[in-house]
Amino acid sequence: MVLVALSVGLGPLARFLRSIVRVLPFRRELGIYACLLAIVHAAVILIGWVQWDLMRLFGFEWHPELLTYVMLQHGFGLANAIGVAALLLTILLGVTSSDFAMRRLGVSGWKFLQMGVLPLWWLTVAHVAYFLFMHFLSFHRATPPPNTLQPLFLGLVAVVFALRGAAYVLTVRAKGKSRPEEMGGDRATIST
Repeated sequence: MVLVALSVGLGPLARFLRSIVRVLPFRRELGIYACLLAIVHAAVILIGWVQWDLMRLFGFEWHPELLTYVMLQHGFGLANAIGVAALLLTILLGVTSSDFAMRRLGVSGWKFLQMGVLPLWWLTVAHVAYFLFMHFLSFHRATPPPNTLQPLFLGLVAVVFALRGAAYVLTVRAKGKSRPEEMGGDRATIST
């Protein structure tokens, strides 16, 4: 998550600190490392937590008396579905993070595809938020103490959100508000 946060946060930060422009090319490497870590994370979950039972990955458990799977953890399934979507998007971005892919797709096609990092960021935020704030809460178990990573997570999300928001405002102000005359002529009138 930190690597994806850096990847989506460095661009806006460079709008405020020109010295950051030098490290912008490293966003590609950050994304590739994030992809590799996401694959390792998925493997650990599949092998260690759900033990290759894909039904368990989506919140179902085998019920030996009913001889069927039953939904045991509602949020777990949704959070992992979001995680799987994020993983697939991460892999797509990772395999296209090369000069070869840029040449094959063309610069505009490559940039369009790489903008998928923004949905990836929000999918990652949703996935991590569930596990940090909700998964271990249950009516049938004692409530555990708050996870020590919760404040760091909230801070990271707030910093990225603030950077992107502030960079947007700066960009809009720099370009000025478009007037109809600048966008192609007089204001059109509607006739009936």
